[in-house]
Amino acid sequence: MNKKHHHLYVKHLEKGRFVMPKRGLPKTPDIDGMMEKDMAKEKKTFFVTVRGSRWVHIENYAYIADYKEDKIKIMGKQQMMIIEGRCLSIIYFTEDDVLIKGCIYAVRYV
Repeated sequence: MNKKHHHLYVKHLEKGRFVMPKRGLPKTPDIDGMMEKDMAKEKKTFFVTVRGSRWVHIENYAYIADYKEDKIKIMGKQQMMIIEGRCLSIIYFTEDDVLIKGCIYAVRYV
């Protein structure tokens, strides 16, 4: 609370009523607009969820560059991700995300 207006608040609260000062309170920041700007920045990177050593869920990728049973290369907007393991398989993929299953040894960014 602004020290300049503090005495106004106390004065009105003691009388049992509350009146906003003529100037009003400062405007709150636009949280939704800030979040949209942050999401626009984040669209350049991967969103990766790893469940133990069995599942990898990758969002926001560009395309699958290489697909073998022991190594899968996935290209992002600016970088590449390599998933190494054994018996790797792609369960599903859409234009937004991909789910990989298998015995995963490493997830690396190149």
